[in-house]
Amino acid sequence: MKNLMRLMVLVLASGLSIGQASEISPYLEVSTAVVAKVDLDLLDVPRTLAAINQVAQGLIPEQVQGQVKLLGGGFVSALRSSGVQRVYISLSTLEIPHLRPSVFVPTAQPDSAIEALQAILAILPQDLGYELTKVDDGLLIATTEVLQRLRTRPNAARPELEQALNVDPATLTVALGLRDDLRQSVVSLLADDLPRKLPIAFSPKQVASDLNSLSLRVTAPQLSVRIGLYASDSPAAQRLQELGQQYAQLLLPGAQVAAHDRTVSLELDSQSLSALRPAITRAGAGGQASAQQSNRLKQVMLGMHNFHDAYRGFPPRMTVGEDGTPLLSWRVLILPFINQQALYDQFHLDEAWDSPHNIKLLAQIPVTYQTPEPTELKPGFTCVELPLCEGSFWSGEKEGLLGFQDITDGTSNTIAVVNAPRDKAVPWTKPEDLQVDKDDPVTSLFGDRPTMQLGFFDGSIKTIERRSVNSERLLAYLTHQGGETGPLEK
Repeated sequence: MKNLMRLMVLVLASGLSIGQASEISPYLEVSTAVVAKVDLDLLDVPRTLAAINQVAQGLIPEQVQGQVKLLGGGFVSALRSSGVQRVYISLSTLEIPHLRPSVFVPTAQPDSAIEALQAILAILPQDLGYELTKVDDGLLIATTEVLQRLRTRPNAARPELEQALNVDPATLTVALGLRDDLRQSVVSLLADDLPRKLPIAFSPKQVASDLNSLSLRVTAPQLSVRIGLYASDSPAAQRLQELGQQYAQLLLPGAQVAAHDRTVSLELDSQSLSALRPAITRAGAGGQASAQQSNRLKQVMLGMHNFHDAYRGFPPRMTVGEDGTPLLSWRVLILPFINQQALYDQFHLDEAWDSPHNIKLLAQIPVTYQTPEPTELKPGFTCVELPLCEGSFWSGEKEGLLGFQDITDGTSNTIAVVNAPRDKAVPWTKPEDLQVDKDDPVTSLFGDRPTMQLGFFDGSIKTIERRSVNSERLLAYLTHQGGETGPLEK
């Protein structure tokens, strides 16, 4: 029932419209943060539900659709027949922790609309404390606490919310904003910068300072969305437009964020909305894949450390035959140290990776070496590779196993393993790794990616941004005895 009510609110919200912002003004508090308005004249529940389901790509079960059509359609029809044209929904910062919004229904015939609203009230759990009250210009459903505040305090002037509400008529309009003094208090608490792991860095403090309010306008049943940002001044609008454009391009290449005077806007038609859900899904999957890749590189480094404990040195990057022919990769050598002893025992260690026997084991690539992101990698290929360049730990310039004592630059300052670009993937058993171009190590390591993951000899895993490094710093961290100092990232 709870999910059904949420879906009904979504369908009703898709019927929001502006009307006259002054209707809601008497019920705006100092703490009001969100105001939405449903235009019942523009709301067609069955068609709107069908449009939402199409954009959601069939995620709404048919049984739920039928219940929403029945309950939502009946509720809207009852209100219309009572002369109600609009319904406002508001939420203050005081009610946000409990998610208890208030509903205001402007009507000159309150007695006619009471029955429909009582039906809604009957569905809500009694312990939420909602009451249905007649007011001068309509009906109000709110908690006892909200009603008490409205009776004892004068309404607050909220020009930033009314500005966000006063956009072109639509099926849905939602306005979000904080009163200026409260917004400034929030600004003072925000950080100047966010972690570099975000795809596009920005200052929360600057964004909150630039943004006065926000509006979301939805038309239905031909679904389209307009997002409006209302800035404190024109330079602020320009900053918001530039940041918005960067993030819009991440999800919907080709989307255009426009700025006019102090208003920034983004228009999304039904086709863009249909493309948005899989784009968000991919972005979420990308974040999950990044975490999985970090964990797998961590397992690799743990395997290397355990190998070091057993043999007093790190594994060689390859084994070779008596005649110097390369045989097997280091990835095979550390199998016993990543819980793959049974697979290790199947290899003929005195044969090459592609011998008639060993080639059959290529398909048994351990999860540790697999790429979690959706990819076109060939079966048995991996991007977990050692970075090879002159002066690197793996360059083979010294005989025998190298150990911690050989890393004079410091284990936290020396790159051990990388998640290579997809086009540089190699068969996991093959003694082949990533050749780094000393003239352009950034391209060698990143390929066309904005970020990449590195494993360091101290066992730590770091995700770095392409724009935060340069060739000089990367080369310094690829060598183990260069004597360079300083951070990897700018």
